[in-house]
Amino acid sequence: MYLADLSWPAVAALDKQTPVVIPVAAVEQHGHHLPVYTDSLLLGEVVRRVEIALGTRVLFAPLQWLGNSHHHLDFPGTLSANPRLYLDLLRELAENFLTHGFKRIVFLNGHGGNITPGKQAVFELRQHHRQRHDLLLLFATYWEFSHPENLVQPAMGHACEWETSMIQHLAPHLVVGDPAKLETVPFGMGFEPATRGWTTQDRTVPGYIGSPQHASPQKGERLFHTFAAGVEKFLSGVEQWDGVVGWGNVQISHVMMTERPQCQKRGESAIARPGVECRQAATDRFAAAARGRREYGQYAADWLAVLEQDVSKTRIAKRRLAGCQSRQCARPELWRSFGERFIQERYSG
Repeated sequence: MYLADLSWPAVAALDKQTPVVIPVAAVEQHGHHLPVYTDSLLLGEVVRRVEIALGTRVLFAPLQWLGNSHHHLDFPGTLSANPRLYLDLLRELAENFLTHGFKRIVFLNGHGGNITPGKQAVFELRQHHRQRHDLLLLFATYWEFSHPENLVQPAMGHACEWETSMIQHLAPHLVVGDPAKLETVPFGMGFEPATRGWTTQDRTVPGYIGSPQHASPQKGERLFHTFAAGVEKFLSGVEQWDGVVGWGNVQISHVMMTERPQCQKRGESAIARPGVECRQAATDRFAAAARGRREYGQYAADWLAVLEQDVSKTRIAKRRLAGCQSRQCARPELWRSFGERFIQERYSG
């Protein structure tokens, strides 16, 4: 649902656990062949598709078109807020929703220049509200939720194969000239893995980075479908967040604080040989946590440390899990299976 469509009493009546999504994009140059509103157009289409899928489960704020685009200011048509001002703008937008009682705030980003200040904004928000433990504050970029296949480019560029394809599909009348006649402007800034200060003009004369000559409307539809599906899955996870999952050691302590008193009430130890009910509760908690997230290698190793307080075994577990970084190992059913075996082995009652 869209915030813009609701009256204030309707907003006040919403469940305050409803995820609030604040789309953030940009108005900036996109080469000779794409409009300056490209980032906002593309993110707007992703949001439109996701809103249809999620309906009233998520509240979407109006898209914020002003972004951090100072690196593009050498090109006319670019509108930008300086990084500190932009960071404060994001913080204040989130604070508005926190003031109204909402607890799950997601900035959904559609512009690379917003990433650094956006991450800093949610970091600063968490420090400001450090006494609260009911908040979920996130900054996410839509193209990072999937890995499109059968494309020339391995990643998002700027007015590139990906963006040009999506504009060709969404608004072909806004594409200027024939992108097929353009040549590749390579990625990279040198001196990696260091971060180098740069302006767009340092990296490209025409204003694009990547290979727009390989774009097509068909690729554009495929990209929209892939990105929207990834964002939908991510926001479903935000909606289902139980206030515990996602913090490694912290979630372990929360699990132990939750399970241990129940076991001790029955005269049992939560660490050494708990009863069947405690074992099942721990199994259920672990399985619920291990739904497709890659951090659960660390999660399981931390369980070893907490339950056994054995440094050598923790190291063994970490070495074993370190070899399991492929997508296959991150599949939910494998993590669930590992979690259940792990609890059964360690919680023998």
